[in-house]
Amino acid sequence: MKTKLVILCVLALATGSVSGAIVWTSAAADQDWDNGGNWAGGVVPAAGDIALLGSWGAGALGTNQPIVSSPAPGVPFQIGIGWPSSAGPTEMTVVAGGSLTADNVYLGWGQPGGVLHMEGGLLNVNTQISVGGNGGGSTGLIDMTGGVIDTPTLFIDNASNSVSGQVNLAGGTIYANLSVGANGRLDISGGTFVWEGSDFSGINGLNTWNNWIDAYGGTGTLVATYDGLNTTITAIPEPATMLLLGLGGLLIRRRRA
Repeated sequence: MKTKLVILCVLALATGSVSGAIVWTSAAADQDWDNGGNWAGGVVPAAGDIALLGSWGAGALGTNQPIVSSPAPGVPFQIGIGWPSSAGPTEMTVVAGGSLTADNVYLGWGQPGGVLHMEGGLLNVNTQISVGGNGGGSTGLIDMTGGVIDTPTLFIDNASNSVSGQVNLAGGTIYANLSVGANGRLDISGGTFVWEGSDFSGINGLNTWNNWIDAYGGTGTLVATYDGLNTTITAIPEPATMLLLGLGGLLIRRRRA
């Protein structure tokens, strides 16, 4: 039977209280997380603050979503990406050279469409990342092609109903303990997942495991090794896909020759 880690958290935002929150407005229109002009009150979220993207209709959406491209100051208590709002999906991107530390990160908390694009850089989260949670049709997504995510716990589908969460790991590295709900999935197709403090080497050679982890959407093979402390998980594509990739590389070399 699938098990799921349960933690008890006191979340001011889960009850709808947003007192003291700093909301992304994109007023400066340059997508720069570190520009105070993009935040309500002209202040970049710092230690102890709650940063909200798409909160209760007050956050800016569309093409003016925040990009973290340099070391961000302070350590916000919470970052909410896709909080209750009628305006639609909310996104944040971290690119090479960018780094951001927070205590908690929530994607799609009571709101469809909280998305994190991890293209490079570092996202360090001291307590947890929750991808989809709090019911109400919540959806969360991490698309990762590079960089590093480091957190004690990664929750994918952190609720029991009307929630879905997806993490697509195509590049970069995630360091975390993993907990996945009924409508959650981690798909590995090029990146590395380091499951900290546990031996899950038994999943080596599987296409999919426990409805939690897939290799290339379930068509590839998981590769898992335990070093006595952590389990490192990668994936290789199915033989037919590997053959096509090899032929493609051969054709490119011939054309260059």
